[in-house]
Amino acid sequence: MENTGVMNVELRKSTRKGDNNQLKREGYLLGNIAGKGVDSISIAVKKDVFRRSMKEFGRNGIFKLVVPDGQSYTVMAKEIHIEPVKNEIAHLDFQMVSFSEKIKQEVAIKITGAELLESKRLLINSTIDSILLEGLPQDIPDEIEIDVSNLEAGESIQFSDVKLPEGLTSTIDPEQKMITVVGSKIREAVEGEAAES
Repeated sequence: MENTGVMNVELRKSTRKGDNNQLKREGYLLGNIAGKGVDSISIAVKKDVFRRSMKEFGRNGIFKLVVPDGQSYTVMAKEIHIEPVKNEIAHLDFQMVSFSEKIKQEVAIKITGAELLESKRLLINSTIDSILLEGLPQDIPDEIEIDVSNLEAGESIQFSDVKLPEGLTSTIDPEQKMITVVGSKIREAVEGEAAES
């Protein structure tokens, strides 16, 4: 598949703390590959290789992880664990995928048109920043765009208003409000309370 990225990875023969720390010092990120009916595979991937691949193919891109003996695993990044203090990647969890089997994956929400509302002194209240979608791996996007530029004060967008790409579904309640627009008076009151506290 032409939009599949390739990453060369190393197999971790040892998962001892000292060995893991040595790999980190050498510029590797530690990770695991998991799949149905197979034991977890401990790997390490060069930090710059991973970041470059993510930038090119996206957070929900499909990757072929190639180990030194030439064997490869078709995967998606299931979890990217971040160290909160350093704000650096701490660990990677990859999930084996098949182009013919549906999976569930978190997809980020991207709000567009916010600048137009802000120019009207309107405030956007977003209650959710990602949604769990189910579909074939190759159909899952990096993000779902929601345009708020036509909204007025008091209006909202619920999940049923969001158009999902073909072939994707979600178990979210269709009536769940995702974005609400509040007017400038409410905003001024909120800002006033904040200033007093």
